[in-house]
Amino acid sequence: MTFCDKKIATAVWELTLRCNAKCIHCGSSAGCDRNNNLTFEQAKSVVKQLDELGCGILTLIGGEYFLYPQWKELLTELTKTKIQVGIVTNALALNEEKLDFLKQMNVRVVGISIDGATAATHDHIRGVPGCYENAWKVIRLAKTKKMPVTIITTINKLNIVELKEFRELMIQNNCQAWQLQHANLFGRMQKELAIDDFGYYCTGIFAAQTMRKYTKEKLHLFCMHDFGYYSKTIPNHVPNRYWTGCMAGRKNLGIRSDGSILGCLSLYDDKYVEGNVKEKSISEIRKNSCFCSWNHRLKKFKNLTGVCENCLFGLTCLGGCEASTPTQQHCYYAIEKKWKENTPQSPEDKILRTLTQGHMDKEGNFYLKDGTLLTDNFVNTLELDEYHKNILKIITS
Repeated sequence: MTFCDKKIATAVWELTLRCNAKCIHCGSSAGCDRNNNLTFEQAKSVVKQLDELGCGILTLIGGEYFLYPQWKELLTELTKTKIQVGIVTNALALNEEKLDFLKQMNVRVVGISIDGATAATHDHIRGVPGCYENAWKVIRLAKTKKMPVTIITTINKLNIVELKEFRELMIQNNCQAWQLQHANLFGRMQKELAIDDFGYYCTGIFAAQTMRKYTKEKLHLFCMHDFGYYSKTIPNHVPNRYWTGCMAGRKNLGIRSDGSILGCLSLYDDKYVEGNVKEKSISEIRKNSCFCSWNHRLKKFKNLTGVCENCLFGLTCLGGCEASTPTQQHCYYAIEKKWKENTPQSPEDKILRTLTQGHMDKEGNFYLKDGTLLTDNFVNTLELDEYHKNILKIITS
């Protein structure tokens, strides 16, 4: 049996590294472009190859997508295929004329990055004053044109405490689709800004609460593959409830602006590059028996380390999202197991332990192990610093 599925389910294509922002969490350190990008003729060949491989959904990104010189021409080429196209942008270069063109090209969705519930937070993270107001202006304009929009939020220590406020903002602006992911330690992202187990676990509870409190028609929140896995406490809130291993290379594909092929574009390390379309076709690269060999089930299972090495779900889960390991590995099951077996050493440890053994009712209210309802008033009585209190308040009733 071959490792790859015959058809590519989803592909992400980084068309350029040029960017008009300087986000503190940018894994690819975007700003200046590579000097060896694909020519447009080579890019057209990639479009044809993806179509022949039955690519279902293609997401076009940067850097900043609209700084790719031939963005219009490439979309025109894609309309000749059966591929469904989505775009991710910071919206700084997006205006009404461009929105009209995207709709004309039948772009399925525009993903717009917003990383804070306030302009101060978002503009600081993105490094561009006015970026927040511009993004919301574009979102409202897109809605008047009935252009589907997904808000994409990358979580770090600067914005995690604003999640509840952000949720209200989404509802007030009738934004139905909201994607959450956490920032991984690549590129410009610094360790001191990465969320820890406490923030990670609370974000999971927040996501599950949101799905219980609101219908998908009201607010469709979904967490990406770096959230999970196998929790006994947090209700399902991810597309794949029972994670069965990374899909990089198997169903998914990543393409860099220079033509490098990876199993997933979230894997920034060059060790994951499987070949280049300048030298071989995508089909030839995928047919190689060594393609994404790091992700072959038995090999990956045998190489599991740390909390994953002797895990009950190791052979199924294979250590979760590859982009989150080993530099920033989080797992609900591992966190719950840890605090069932270990003695807390700090106030944060104590509350995390009782969280992991709590439960959520059908309305999304969360109760601690002893049955105490988690409320703002209760949180204010805890011997925690203000930062951890504010994180807890994103999941209070």
